[in-house]
Amino acid sequence: MIAADTAWRHAREHGLIPYGGTLLLIALGVLALLYLVKGPLGSARNNGPRAIERFTPFERAAHWTNAITFCLLAASGLAMAFGPGLLPLPDMIIDALKGLHSLAGPLFAVSLPLVLIIFLNDNVASRGDLRWLARRRRACWADSSCLRTVSTRPRRSCSGGACSFRA
Repeated sequence: MIAADTAWRHAREHGLIPYGGTLLLIALGVLALLYLVKGPLGSARNNGPRAIERFTPFERAAHWTNAITFCLLAASGLAMAFGPGLLPLPDMIIDALKGLHSLAGPLFAVSLPLVLIIFLNDNVASRGDLRWLARRRRACWADSSCLRTVSTRPRRSCSGGACSFRA
């Protein structure tokens, strides 16, 4: 029988590190390729005279707490998992990363459900959305080119004096 720590060490050295590192490099390569093809994303901000507040300060704080703790957990976890083999880090830095990981974990565990509760309600499909999807699916069943030309403006069609609006 293999001890649990030996089994984990074997899985980490022969599965997680080579395949995880490869997947990480592939993801970074895809991001670099996307940046080279599309270029930097521009600002969608309108610098007009009036501004509409989109999110409350509480929503922003919850979102940024979640985003920052996620990034801290990702960076410290990757450094602890892949760092010793790729980049010999001093013990003091490894201990600091472990402490940072232990501190950011509970913050992330609290902020994630909070963010889900705050923002998930805005992303649930309404009855009108489901009707629109059902109509679009029926229209696309016969014509597959409709997936390329989705229009959000209603079109007006008049025939024989009767006018109707179609989505």
